[in-house]
Amino acid sequence: VPTSNHLTGCAVDIRCIGMEQALRYAAILLDISDLNKEDYDELLIEQKRSVTSKGDHLLSGVVMDNTGRMVFTLWRDQISKFEDKLFLNTLVVVSGRIGYDEREKMKKIFIDRVETITSMREKLAMAMRLYIKTSQLADRSIFEKVKNMVQGQRGNVRLELAIDNGSSIMSVPTQYYVTPEDSLIDTLEYYVNNKVEMIYSAE
Repeated sequence: VPTSNHLTGCAVDIRCIGMEQALRYAAILLDISDLNKEDYDELLIEQKRSVTSKGDHLLSGVVMDNTGRMVFTLWRDQISKFEDKLFLNTLVVVSGRIGYDEREKMKKIFIDRVETITSMREKLAMAMRLYIKTSQLADRSIFEKVKNMVQGQRGNVRLELAIDNGSSIMSVPTQYYVTPEDSLIDTLEYYVNNKVEMIYSAE
């Protein structure tokens, strides 16, 4: 926009989300400067924390699906309570409530608890079911691999074998109790070449 404060010689602060966006914005402004053959007095890129009266603003985002959208904000003092559960590419279960802020006229998410998916499985699951086809029953090596993977486990979720003959499934509880981590589930599925399912209610 030709009359934008960014281009008319006025001092202006441009807030960006992350350093990558700041660098992209700076590159656009420099291209405009080259095109117009006019230099800026100065162009500064500063990385600052956004600290408000409510605290240290860490980041904001949007939760959106086909029913609508909701803006959320994370504050450093709040997220510090859950930082031991938050890792890159790690699934967590968030428990809390949704309220409405009359002053800001918007819905807000209030988080009471964050737990790893493993701990939630341990609390709620009745069993971890490993599916095996009847054609695999004669292959003792499969059972040896499964035994080697689970016999050292000290979890509280019982491992079940589900024998699938194509038309019906028979579930057989084992003597092993496991910790239902993603790594164990992925490894079992790889070696047995079949699915692993968490069972949360009696069938």
